[in-house]
Amino acid sequence: MTAIEPYRGGPERQAVIMAPAGGEGPGKGDNINFGGLIPAFRQRLGLFLTVLGVTLALVVVFLFVFPAQYTATARVAVDARAVSTTPEKETPVVSQLPTQSTADIDTEVQIIQSRRVIGRVVDMLHLDKDPEFARGNPGLLGKTTKMLTSLFTPPAATSKRDEVINAVQTALLPVRFLTTNAIDINFTDHDARKAQRIANAFARAYLDDQVQAKFDKNREASAGELAQIEKMRLQADEDSARVQAYKIAHGLLSLGAQSLTEQEISTYNQGIAAAKAEAAGDQANLRTAQDQLARGSNGDDVGEALNSPVVGALRGQRAVLSAKLADLEGHYGPKYPDLAQARQQLADVDQEIKAEIQRTISNLAAKAAVSQKRLEAMEATLAHTQGTLVENNAADVGLENLNRAATVSQSIYEAYLARSKESVAQTASLIPDAEIVSEAGLPEYPSFPIAILFLALGLVAGVLFGSAAVLIAETTENRLVTAEDVERQLGCPYLGGIPLLASVSKTSRSPIDTVVAEPSSAYSEAFRALLATVGFSTPGTTARVVLVTSALPLEGKTTVAVGLARTCALQRISTVLVDCDARRRGASRDLNLDGSQPGLLNVLSGDATLSEALIPDIASGVMVLPMSEFDHSSHELLSGEAMDMLLDELRAQFQTIILDTAPTLPIAATRVLATKADTVLLVARWRKTSETAVRAALRLLLNERVQLAGIALACVDLRQMSKYTGADAGRFFKKFMEYYA
Repeated sequence: MTAIEPYRGGPERQAVIMAPAGGEGPGKGDNINFGGLIPAFRQRLGLFLTVLGVTLALVVVFLFVFPAQYTATARVAVDARAVSTTPEKETPVVSQLPTQSTADIDTEVQIIQSRRVIGRVVDMLHLDKDPEFARGNPGLLGKTTKMLTSLFTPPAATSKRDEVINAVQTALLPVRFLTTNAIDINFTDHDARKAQRIANAFARAYLDDQVQAKFDKNREASAGELAQIEKMRLQADEDSARVQAYKIAHGLLSLGAQSLTEQEISTYNQGIAAAKAEAAGDQANLRTAQDQLARGSNGDDVGEALNSPVVGALRGQRAVLSAKLADLEGHYGPKYPDLAQARQQLADVDQEIKAEIQRTISNLAAKAAVSQKRLEAMEATLAHTQGTLVENNAADVGLENLNRAATVSQSIYEAYLARSKESVAQTASLIPDAEIVSEAGLPEYPSFPIAILFLALGLVAGVLFGSAAVLIAETTENRLVTAEDVERQLGCPYLGGIPLLASVSKTSRSPIDTVVAEPSSAYSEAFRALLATVGFSTPGTTARVVLVTSALPLEGKTTVAVGLARTCALQRISTVLVDCDARRRGASRDLNLDGSQPGLLNVLSGDATLSEALIPDIASGVMVLPMSEFDHSSHELLSGEAMDMLLDELRAQFQTIILDTAPTLPIAATRVLATKADTVLLVARWRKTSETAVRAALRLLLNERVQLAGIALACVDLRQMSKYTGADAGRFFKKFMEYYA
């Protein structure tokens, strides 16, 4: 027989990383292993396809459930060219189109979606009677928006009209077209014709709103201008009245461009000149007559006498009398009465002529005196008027100030009056600062949801979500799968894996029977590999006690224990399998031992001897110390001195002792037995046992009296193992399947 010695290996194989007190041992790194992403996708392809399928299914359901939305677009162009209707040669009727800034266009966009313009559209199309907008929730999108908004702001009390405006506003989206002065008015509705009608209504309402805004501003400006005109009219009247009052107070009356005083002085100057000439003439006539009289003239030759009609008439009468007298003297004698009468009449006429001449000369003197007096009076009046003019000139300084004030007031009044006339003229010819470039056409295809786009997005989202699910599952994976998981996360040696029988064989036998019935199979080879890893096949050594346990129930540790025992026996190593699981009796049940025969607890209690309790396994030759039915209060015997004595007795009889114990976490006796064994093999189920459970078991097992050989994984599906990196040799099982019978 060959002795068995526990495999110690190098220091790195003996060293066990203890979990720090109150914390976890080494865990997964923070960095993602991108090299393992492809295998991770391969192993989690089902999860990836499930998430992808669910995402696409949700998209398809959304496409069927969500009503189609149609978007109609009307385009308007901002045209802020000034139009002048006043007859000014310098100003064109229509000015050049100015350059609009981005801020100007953005302002017009805000005006289009203002409540004022929306209200116009509501009134124009009677949308308050449309059931879609009357309820204030235009479809699913409006309901969702309202619900999300109500989460952050309390609902405000609104009127029915406000609700309709809010509903229309949610479906309106005016945007600037590229970098031009054009604005696209987009309106979305589940009815294509309604969307078209409302979009065109918004374009017209926008233009009407511009005209109305201009009209309102002109009306406000006109009202202000009229008030200012009335104020300036009163001011101009007041300034004019002040000027006239000043003129009257200072005698600054005028006619035309000259003042009355100036006109009066001019008249006086002209009159004085005429008076001087007249006086000079009268004096000359008087002096001439006086000179003629002084020279002995009887006054017949005086110019005034010659020109006098009276003297002329008297002279005519004298001529007649002289002719009559001469005729009488020629016919009658001196005593003739008629001759004397004629002489007397001639003398009377001569006397009257002389008297008339004297009166003429006296009249010349009086006329010369009157002319002189009138000249003197006019000169005196002129002197007084000139003094008045000097005073008026001094008062003109104040008058000029008043005139300037009155002129300014009058100018301002006239300017406001002219501006008011222009405003009235412009009000009659108001035009909008925009024009409709194109009206909205009838949408042929829905703008939302777009089936192809949504399916493409759903596919992309499904790929992203599926990848995220795989990545999350990979990064949050807490199960033991590969050798790297065991060694890197737990810091323990990885001893190997026992495959899931169905993954390597199509036999209908049980796993423990396959070890015996198919010794050349991959399943049996896994047990021999596990034995080789822990050093059980080293000849010339003393027997050792191997305790097989697990962190949790149903981890496959009994199958591993029975398989190791049968494998040792098949290799001609004397082996005993001791069933130490007092509660489950796993090894006894797997070997079809009914529990009626004496067992481990009977031997420990002294009710039976070891030879009476040992039962040979006919198939492999391993000796089995079963666990019989017992009073559960006697399981404390497993941790007492009787167990020590029994192990000493078994060491004396067998080279290898395999102890199949209960799970470590719930059973304290297992932890005591671990201190009595030469080495401990901890079994974990592949892709089922969590790292946390194994770590908790290690924390309970690892102390100075327990030698942990390492960790083995049970029920490894070799068909799936090829999808993982960091796995053991089982990953390449398919490449050497021909080596197994």
